[in-house]
Amino acid sequence: MRFYPSDWLGDPALRTCSYAARGLWVDMLCLMDAAKPRGHLKLGRQKVDAQTLATLTNGTPRLVEKLLAELQKAGVFSVNSRGTIYSRKMVREESGAKREKRCRRLGGRKALKIKRNSAHAMLAA
Repeated sequence: MRFYPSDWLGDPALRTCSYAARGLWVDMLCLMDAAKPRGHLKLGRQKVDAQTLATLTNGTPRLVEKLLAELQKAGVFSVNSRGTIYSRKMVREESGAKREKRCRRLGGRKALKIKRNSAHAMLAA
């Protein structure tokens, strides 16, 4: 997992949250890094609810619910249409990594540029 201290310290939404909420968030990030799809708060195919998150982080369900509400109110995470919490940044990074992987399989930027130039030359002929 890529961790950028400057992003962590410079995120105004996160900075408004309590120490406890930020601690829960970093635990959630670790769980989301290992999840499939990466960046979503899931265990296997199931979204993680407050009870399960409390168990995973050694907290109480009541405290975890309070801290989740604090993080959500600050806009730290998003929730998809299925009710699964996700990290926007982690999902963005994963999407970019998949794009880069596809590009490398095709030979990288040079190969893509050559193919595009060849196509333009064929159209011009």
